[in-house]
Amino acid sequence: MEDLALPELEKMKPLVSKQVFEGMKSQGVRGDKEYLKKYHMERSLEALTKIRKDLFKKYRCSPSATIAVPLLSQVPVFVLGTIMLGRLSLDPTPFDSESFLTLTTLAHPDPTMTLPIILGVLNMANVESSNWVMNAAERERAREIKEANAKAIAEGAQAKFQPRSILKSTLRVLSVGRIIICAMVPGVSGPSARG
Repeated sequence: MEDLALPELEKMKPLVSKQVFEGMKSQGVRGDKEYLKKYHMERSLEALTKIRKDLFKKYRCSPSATIAVPLLSQVPVFVLGTIMLGRLSLDPTPFDSESFLTLTTLAHPDPTMTLPIILGVLNMANVESSNWVMNAAERERAREIKEANAKAIAEGAQAKFQPRSILKSTLRVLSVGRIIICAMVPGVSGPSARG
């Protein structure tokens, strides 16, 4: 359904831009070029957001399904894998004599810290990967937001709340925390691994 809604939204962008411009003319909005561009962009964005929501309702598609489906499909696999590894680690455990890469035994933490560091670096790369695939327009928009926040802070105003920035910072901290946790935890955690 998003295949229908998003192209229709793209077709409407020039029309919405023109309507906003005409509305600005009729309202007699005045100011310097930068102010007018910013005002036009904000009004266009508001109108396009409303249209996008209406199109999503019309075609019965929602980004929340895109977020929920992978989570709901991965949680059962994770739970079953955890239960299986927990049962495998009961006495007598096959993990006392097994090794994997830098782990001499799966019942003890990695003494070289190689695997925890690799896991942390992969997590951090996953967090940063959204920057790698940004197109020019997205980069420009991010730069404009950053400049507007810097200007607002310089003028003594409060910067706009940016959930994406907070989420990325949180995920970066969790990536580093994961290295620390993985360095302390054995390859397999269970009753025999703790004893």
